[in-house]
Amino acid sequence: LWAATAVRRLRAAGDPRNQTWQRTLLWWRLKVAELLRAKGDLAGASKLADELREKFEMISAAEPKDHRLKDRLVFVCRLQAALWAEQGRDGAADAAARALELTESLLSVRQNYAYVSEGASALITAGRVAHGRGDLETAQRHWRRALELLEPHLNGSQHWRIVFPAAHAFALLGQTDASRMLIERLQRIGFQPLDPWPDLRGGPERPAGRAPGDLVAVPPEIGSQFSATQCGVFRSERRARLPQSQPIEMWKMRAYL
Repeated sequence: LWAATAVRRLRAAGDPRNQTWQRTLLWWRLKVAELLRAKGDLAGASKLADELREKFEMISAAEPKDHRLKDRLVFVCRLQAALWAEQGRDGAADAAARALELTESLLSVRQNYAYVSEGASALITAGRVAHGRGDLETAQRHWRRALELLEPHLNGSQHWRIVFPAAHAFALLGQTDASRMLIERLQRIGFQPLDPWPDLRGGPERPAGRAPGDLVAVPPEIGSQFSATQCGVFRSERRARLPQSQPIEMWKMRAYL
């Protein structure tokens, strides 16, 4: 991933007018921030997420009708909210609120898989932030809203972007049997997530993010190749299946995102 990011940075720097490459670079850097968080480098992930939030806000403001940009901004805002909450920094609630504002704007246009799954994830993060501040009522309202968005798409689905946040929402609301069923559904197709699986020990999960020492499905070294089952974020939304031992070369990864 680092190598792929470096290549895109060089190409973007070579032609700053190439908006396609510039946006691709920003998206890949956002995935780097997500991986840094999964590795436990919260400071590094926060620094990158803060920088990317500023850039996505600026670009989105210049192109308010570009809904894909707005969707990316939801992602970076919820990532920022989770990171700040994990570090006890001020501003997590504001970042979460911004993600929810953008979510409702997107859902008013279209309720497709991408907007529903990203919006539900933003609601789950906002609920955790609220729970961490002692506002259980608001937290549960956000988690119920996440399920309202996901449940129409959930029946029989193996789409990880729908099933995984639904498993978390059920667990957070104390519905552990429903969460366990969805976890097992994902495990049967070999899915391994970047974020921890939902906590099924009963009651709400941790207010925000992971606790020190949590195990996450991240390769031990960030190199040029990953196996198809090492990192859930590389699972195809088209449900493409690869042999478990087959590596995914970085230039092919766009098909799996």
